[in-house]
Amino acid sequence: VIPVSGVITGSMDFLTYVLGGTALDILAKDFRTALENSDIRAIILDFDSPGGIAVGPAEMADMIFNARGSKPIISYVGRNCLPRQQIRLLHIRRLCSAALVW
Repeated sequence: VIPVSGVITGSMDFLTYVLGGTALDILAKDFRTALENSDIRAIILDFDSPGGIAVGPAEMADMIFNARGSKPIISYVGRNCLPRQQIRLLHIRRLCSAALVW
């Protein structure tokens, strides 16, 4: 399970470190690590975020899209989250929420 929480930023900076949040460079590293680890059979992205920056999410979405054939990738939304339509742009085939499963 990879958490995507708080405000999403492009890279780890002082405010992200102190206030919490998700830096896309760290998220990408964690995603690649999970993808390359043969002991991990599926990747779950656990969203609790109001969103964040406009630059960088497209590259992350491309990384997720290109990895779809390798392992199941599931997005879980149990709390706060950016609009579901934007999550669908991350090219994840399965979205689970506390209220429904797509």
